[in-house]
Amino acid sequence: MTSDSLIENLSADLQEFELLMQTATRPNVKDFLHNKLSEIKVNIEKLEKAKLASQTQTDEVAVKSTLYTTKISQYGWDESSKFVRLYVTIPQIENLREDQISCEFTSTSVKFIAQNHLNKNHLLQIVGLAYSIVPKESTCKIKSGNVVISMKKDKEGRTW
Repeated sequence: MTSDSLIENLSADLQEFELLMQTATRPNVKDFLHNKLSEIKVNIEKLEKAKLASQTQTDEVAVKSTLYTTKISQYGWDESSKFVRLYVTIPQIENLREDQISCEFTSTSVKFIAQNHLNKNHLLQIVGLAYSIVPKESTCKIKSGNVVISMKKDKEGRTW
């Protein structure tokens, strides 16, 4: 049975219980009918919420499937004795939710992804860095229109 037909059946039951409630005279019967009415209403609400959630997920999947990924090839960089920093300009990047942004570090690579931003995904991936970095001490910060990726050098003072 589909959720639509379940909702229809429960709605019909609800109407009939309401009619019975109007004709009932005994307190125990009224209490029973009232409890059953409440139970049916809760079940209808749950089914409608589940139906809405599944429609929303379907819509999100449809949106995600139409997105394409652009590779970020233009960025600035500089270094200090402790860090190498990458500067990426992406308009309105600060408007993204935290779950739409990911930054992954390994000792020899960095990968930044901004998902579903202005109807596309943005990817910066550098594999085979000049020297090793310390992934746990490397960070990714979002500023107004910019991303700053700070990679902690494994050997301080080394010039890249």
